[in-house]
Amino acid sequence: MTTQTKSSKLAPAVRVLIEALAGCVAGLAFGALAGLLAARLFAGTNGGWGDLVGAVVGGMAGYVLGASLGVFAAGRRLRGRGAYWRCLAGSVAGAALVLLLAEPLRLNASPALMQAALAIVPPIAAALLFDRAA
Repeated sequence: MTTQTKSSKLAPAVRVLIEALAGCVAGLAFGALAGLLAARLFAGTNGGWGDLVGAVVGGMAGYVLGASLGVFAAGRRLRGRGAYWRCLAGSVAGAALVLLLAEPLRLNASPALMQAALAIVPPIAAALLFDRAA
């Protein structure tokens, strides 16, 4: 079975959904690991706040990186081709978009809404940008 035949069996929307879900799972794993490592690394700095800042920044960076890796791995499995830099660019752009629009859209009024947007948008953006490569 060729790669073209495998990918033609799935609708593009289903393929993007599978890639985005894989990005969410990988992003959660990488985000948790990076958050724990950064908290440990910066413990005791900045007057005792270093571990919290390290955990938040490390978790966010790890999630963005993990989401792009998960989308790329699923996309390569489904299609057999694609470029990682597109996934990374989509994931970073998705996270940046959420952070830039947090105040105008009032996402920061509710922590649950902000966290949901940060968890959903980067993998979807990565999957959509990766899907354009085909």
